[in-house]
Amino acid sequence: MYGQVKELRVNRYGIAVSGILIRHLVLPANISGYADSFRFIAEELGRDVPVSLMSQYFPAYKAEYDGRLNRKITETEYSAAVEELINNDLTGFFQNDINDINII
Repeated sequence: MYGQVKELRVNRYGIAVSGILIRHLVLPANISGYADSFRFIAEELGRDVPVSLMSQYFPAYKAEYDGRLNRKITETEYSAAVEELINNDLTGFFQNDINDINII
């Protein structure tokens, strides 16, 4: 996909019009594997590919029966993902807490 659409481009209002933005949903107990994902993005795609780190996971449907997925993520889990994003020198969007979005 990155090879086809390249860098994220926004219009004068800050609305994305083309390019790639990678959205990564943080899951409980790091099931989403953010460390490996961020390392891949940094090494294979480049550090200028923005990542939107999402904290909105909530258990639904059959997740309530899975002991790994039957809860929301904690602030500590989300903070660890943000730290990994920064450690990989990636740019993008993250939330200081559940309600605030920041750009790095």
